[in-house]
Amino acid sequence: MTHVAITGIGPVSGLGAGREIVQQEVRAGRSAIVSRPPAKPGATHPRFSAAIDNFSVTPFLKSRKAYLDRTSELALAATALALADADLDREHDTGDIGLLLGTMYGNMATSVLYYGDLMDKGPQAAKPVLFPHLYANSAASLTAIEFNLGGMHAVYAGGWTAGAEAVLQGADWIASGRAVRLLAGGVDAIHPLIIRGLQAENRLSPLAGRAAGEEGVYCFDQRANGIVLGEGAAVLALESATHAVDRDADIRAQLAGGARGSVASADDAACVMRRALERSDCSGRELSWVCAHGVGDPCLDAWEGDALDVLAREREYPLPVWTPTPLLGETLAAGTGLRTALAIGIMQDHRLPALPGDLTRKPDFNNIDFSSSSRVVARGPVMINTFCPGGNLISIVVKPWQ
Repeated sequence: MTHVAITGIGPVSGLGAGREIVQQEVRAGRSAIVSRPPAKPGATHPRFSAAIDNFSVTPFLKSRKAYLDRTSELALAATALALADADLDREHDTGDIGLLLGTMYGNMATSVLYYGDLMDKGPQAAKPVLFPHLYANSAASLTAIEFNLGGMHAVYAGGWTAGAEAVLQGADWIASGRAVRLLAGGVDAIHPLIIRGLQAENRLSPLAGRAAGEEGVYCFDQRANGIVLGEGAAVLALESATHAVDRDADIRAQLAGGARGSVASADDAACVMRRALERSDCSGRELSWVCAHGVGDPCLDAWEGDALDVLAREREYPLPVWTPTPLLGETLAAGTGLRTALAIGIMQDHRLPALPGDLTRKPDFNNIDFSSSSRVVARGPVMINTFCPGGNLISIVVKPWQ
């Protein structure tokens, strides 16, 4: 099997756009989560989110656009950043590059605009310019056209793990020789309808962990009370290691392997994580640390924390666990790419950044080391988890490039 190299990273988040900017903000422990106006009139408490403020896609575009959906804008920016970071942003470099993109909600803003006119005013009032921007594959198609990406394409829309599916499938395609290089990642944007839907499911944190004036969101904590929504996009440039070395690329890390599975318990989740380690030729003993999903949802955090606790029993020392959720919020399909981007930066720094607030692990997690304090970690493999409330888990493992 061919080794898979990560040669470019394109993150866009509430903390900024670009690998170095986002890593710098995370290194400083800054959070993008702030108080926002109520999601709807009559709400009795503020909503907290990690939206991207004052964002303009214009600097990332090669051509002018008459209209773009917010989700497409974020995808275009992340792709431009990944291509530039991988030194693949010249026109003749992109003709054989594929694109795999995941999104949970797709172009929600445009769908609301188009179908609102259709239902309220009738078919004659529906705007034709909006129609091509309605679909889950609109962002990927526009991105492929913009950057002349002529390789194979796929779009994933399977919930919170959609971006993880794209990354794992991309790695599989390269490892099996079906592709030499491609872009993979995910994107999701905040929209009031999404907030209303998550609120109806009782998934949103009512106070975002700030009942006592604390910052951030509770993860792996007895006080966990729901998620804080974020938005963003993250695209990774993946290549066969041979191709990357031949063109003298700056290899950020190796995507060593991963696994996916349906989970209904912590034991199920532990099995998926073990398969990911086995396929990456490493063990729980060798893990440097885990970049956890840590969404702040009591059920999902309990499954992930219990599974990690079981996984760490074979270790001599507790397994260090860290999550960027208190900094970026829950970024849905963009989460896997963002966590991978940050994990690679931390891998280079050998230090887990501090997290805001007084976060403490649950007392029954005996074998994992999770806290809000900054900690030194050894150089070694890192596991990155992505959960979905629908019952799916995807774990991938990245290793330092040798």
